[in-house]
Amino acid sequence: MKNKRWIAFLTLLMLSLFTISSALQVSAASENEPAPDEYDWITGPASVSLDGKATLEVPESHSYLDKANTQRSYLTVMGSLTGMKSEA
Repeated sequence: MKNKRWIAFLTLLMLSLFTISSALQVSAASENEPAPDEYDWITGPASVSLDGKATLEVPESHSYLDKANTQRSYLTVMGSLTGMKSEA
């Protein structure tokens, strides 16, 4: 009887540790990755190089979204639109 309790206790302990470990890994991954709707806007006044081919002057009270963030926003929007169409 004592052995069954000990085995049950160890099983619950291992499951608890596994659950906590998984939660910490998910939390750490989400801290490193930006949220889908968060982008690194460049706010003016600023000077931005466009692939070394041109320079864009961003005036005060305006913002600019670089190539990588623009592509990510496009994919996010298209993914949500595609998802909405498939549900309808």
